[in-house]
Parts: sequence; C-alpha cells; structure tokens
Amino acid sequence: MAMGGSNAIFLAGGRKGGVYIWDGQADPVLITAFHGLLSIQHAACCEHTFLVVTDRGKLFSWSTQKEPTSCPDQNDVSVPCPVPISQVACGEDFFLAMTEAGRVLSWGTNKHGELGLSSKLSMRMDEPTLVSTLQNYRVVKIATGMRHCAAVTDDKKLFMWGSNMVGQCGVKGADNLWEPTRVGVIAAGAGAGAGAGAGAGAAGVSDDLVELIACGHFHTMILTTRGAL
Repeated sequence: MAMGGSNAIFLAGGRKGGVYIWDGQADPVLITAFHGLLSIQHAACCEHTFLVVTDRGKLFSWSTQKEPTSCPDQNDVSVPCPVPISQVACGEDFFLAMTEAGRVLSWGTNKHGELGLSSKLSMRMDEPTLVSTLQNYRVVKIATGMRHCAAVTDDKKLFMWGSNMVGQCGVKGADNLWEPTRVGVIAAGAGAGAGAGAGAGAAGVSDDLVELIACGHFHTMILTTRGAL
C-alpha cells in the first residue's frame, strides 16, 4: 500500500491480484486494465496521480484529476523507460524511478532541485531522465517527500537532494540541493550532519551506514545499521 496527500493505492494478494485506488470516493476502485493480466510488484501515488511497476519492470502512470474513478487503458498509460524499473516514488509534482540496475530516473517539476539534474534551468522534464550524479553508484532504495528526495546505495551511503528549507535534507547552509549530495549520519543518534557533495563523506561527523530511509512532507527519518533512528 502507498498513500498520497488524499489518496491511496493498494495491491491485493496473488500473482495477478487486483490494483485498487482511493481518490476521494467512498469505496476503493478496482483498476480493471491490470486485473488478471499483469503482475504488479510496486506502487506509489501523489495527489491524483498513480504509478505501478510490473514484475517485468514496465512502468504505468495515470491521473484521476479529471475523472476520479476512471480506469486507465494499458496502451494509454505506459511510461517510456528504456530499461526495467523496480521501484517508484512520488513527490508533490515530480517522480522518481529506480531501475533494476540501481540507476535513478526522475521527471516532473524541478523548482527546488527535486529532479537532481544539477541544473536550475531544467525546470520540468516530461520523460524519465537519468540522474547522472548517481550513475556510478548502485542505488537500492529511494524515497520522496513533498519536495525532497533520498537514495541509499548498496554500500549503505545516503544521498539527499531537493528542498532543504527546513533542513529536511540534513545539510546546513543551503535552501535547495540541485544534485544528490552525500549526507553523513551522526552515529550517536541525533540526526544528519552537513553534506559534503556527491561521493564524499560528511565532514566532522561519524559516517554511519544507512539501512532504511523514509521521507515525510517536510522531514526525513533514517534507520542506521547500528539500529539508531
């Protein structure tokens, strides 16, 4: 199950179980375009937008903004990705996808650096675009808040980017991070230290390893390999 601002998506059990959504209606709606036809392994949603990934790595996305109970057609909602996808995440009006090879793709708006594309000029991308700063890492987990993002690599390093207006990226002295920035974690448990750029550890703090990551609208929580939260 995944939840957005006022909606949710739920994957029923079984190899080809149903995909149900709630988006303001009283009862969940079965998405008949997938039912009994595709095996869905991952899902995410934000305000009026839903994403699902099949067991073969194909990505589908649709919006219910015009018709809250509409059921998509498979041919209309396939997202053009050149490689198989394993995980997706939704922000306020942007999206992340993690490929089976551990690369990160992003699309949508980029007002605060949410896309991680190292540029203030690319204010919107309409198709999934490689986050090149992370291409030399194998990412195993992604998460999004309303306007910020997190990624954890296979060697348990943490990268953050996007809005940092209230310190949600754990980096001092920056309102926005326009590219993924390595963040060191304070092992003693108080939080995250100042980032020192992609590929570098955070200066002046213990560089603990990250096991799990979760993002709220304006905050981030981390579980380290030592069990610190």
